Amino acid sequence: MRQQLRPTVSAVKASGFTLLEILLVLVVIAVMASLVAVSIGDNSAAQLDREADRLVAVLEMASEEALLQGIELSLASVNDGEFSGYQFLWLNLVDKTWQLLPDKAFGFYALPPTIYMSVELNDKMLEIDNQSVATRIKALQQLGGDFRPLIMFFSSGEITPFSITLRHPDVSDVITLRSDGVSGIERL
Repeated sequence: MRQQLRPTVSAVKASGFTLLEILLVLVVIAVMASLVAVSIGDNSAAQLDREADRLVAVLEMASEEALLQGIELSLASVNDGEFSGYQFLWLNLVDKTWQLLPDKAFGFYALPPTIYMSVELNDKMLEIDNQSVATRIKALQQLGGDFRPLIMFFSSGEITPFSITLRHPDVSDVITLRSDGVSGIERL
C-alpha cells in the first residue's frame, strides 16, 4: 500500500495581504493626505484670518479678566523690525508700574513674521463731558515699566477706543478690529 502525501497547513503558502497590512497602508495614506491638505490650506489669507480670530479672543478674554478680577489691564504692542507681537500688562497700584501678567494666556505672543499689526487709539472718542479720559489714559501710559501700554481694559468694563489693523504682504485685504470702548470688539 502506498501512503498518500498530504500537504500540511504550514506547508501551504498563503497568498494575499493580511488585514493588518491593509490597515497599515490605509493609515499611511491618511497621514500623507492630511499633510497635503494642511500645506495647501495654510495660505496667507487663512493665516491672517487665524491671527485675527486669536487676537479678538484674547482681547475679549482680557476685558473679562479685568472686570472679574477688578484690575486694570493693558495691551502693549511690540514692533521692532525683526518681529512683532503683543503682551498684556497689569497695573500694580502699590508701586504704580505696569507689570507682566503671570498667566500664560496673556504672555508675550509673537506674530508670524509675515503679519504686521498697527494700533491706533481714537482720541476723539475718548472725550467725555468735561473730564478728558484721554488725559487719564496718557497718564497711565507714562507710568513706569519696560513696556508702553496702549489699549486699556478697565475694571469697570470699559476699553480704550481703538482700531487694530492686521496686514499680510501677500493679501490685498486687511483685517481691522475696532472698539468704541463700551460695546465690545468688532471685526471688520
